[in-house]
Amino acid sequence: MSAKDLRGFEDLRAFMTRGLALVVWMVIAPASAEDYPTKPIKLVVPFSAGSGQDLRARHVGNLLSPRLGQPIVIDNRPGADGAIGTALAAKAKPDGYTLVLCNSATLSANPALMPDLPYEPLRDFVPIVRLVISSGVVAVGTASEAQTLQQLLALGRRKPGALRYGSGSAYAHMLGELLTRRTGVEWVYVPYKGDAQALADLMGGHIDLMFSFPILLLPQAKAGNVRILAVAGPHRMPAMPEVPTVSEQGLQNSELRAWAGICAPSGTPSTVVGKLNREVLAAIMAPAVKAEVENQGYEVSANSPGEFLAFIKADMSRTAALVKELAISAEH
Repeated sequence: MSAKDLRGFEDLRAFMTRGLALVVWMVIAPASAEDYPTKPIKLVVPFSAGSGQDLRARHVGNLLSPRLGQPIVIDNRPGADGAIGTALAAKAKPDGYTLVLCNSATLSANPALMPDLPYEPLRDFVPIVRLVISSGVVAVGTASEAQTLQQLLALGRRKPGALRYGSGSAYAHMLGELLTRRTGVEWVYVPYKGDAQALADLMGGHIDLMFSFPILLLPQAKAGNVRILAVAGPHRMPAMPEVPTVSEQGLQNSELRAWAGICAPSGTPSTVVGKLNREVLAAIMAPAVKAEVENQGYEVSANSPGEFLAFIKADMSRTAALVKELAISAEH
């Protein structure tokens, strides 16, 4: 083979190599935000079907699916207060086709309560958008003689250790312990695997009071099946403006708020994160949807991925300090 032929062969081989590399890049390169998504998206919900978090995820999925042109498939993976499903999502391929419902339990409370947590929030996830914030509430059964929080506390002081309170989540439990510490009233803590079970026992008279969040309790309160005595937040709920806050009833520094959002595994392309943020906000900030969510006792506000990240960091710090103050653990 002549030198000229050899040079021609080398040029051809270089051209083919570059062409092959281009084909490989086109196959493996992540889709642009304009192309995404091209197939169904899985939204991991680390809580049981029918729970408040599950209902929130399905609501958002139904709003988001037509905007993206793809189904949002809910994948319930409950257990360990959300730790099992969240750990599973952390190991998913970071391509935008596996998302996870993240909340104050999975990203704030669990790291403070579980020393062997199988994921690290700030390392393993990228925040996409915060969906809602809600304040905790204190509720009693309709048979209770307590019509106000102060009457409930007076009843508890008259009968120390006699009243039983239930909760089915780490955050609800923390609210119960917080009010125990602030008031000095001795309650008997009854743990449940979920708030729905605690609610059934409250309505059945098997426990005396319950700490939880609006999505579960508000419908039952409006139906006359339970009585909400106080909101553990900075202001009253527009959905139930007659219910005063704990501070209005004399309890300071006794607020506890919870939140829920959507996160993705670390490494998910920023273009995909940005598109998801825009589309979710466009869906939930629509006036009719926003009004519907607020009528459930929740607050909705526009937020960027960066703002959501800063919010999570601050909440993790506050929760860790509260867990230390209350001296509680996942087994407590």
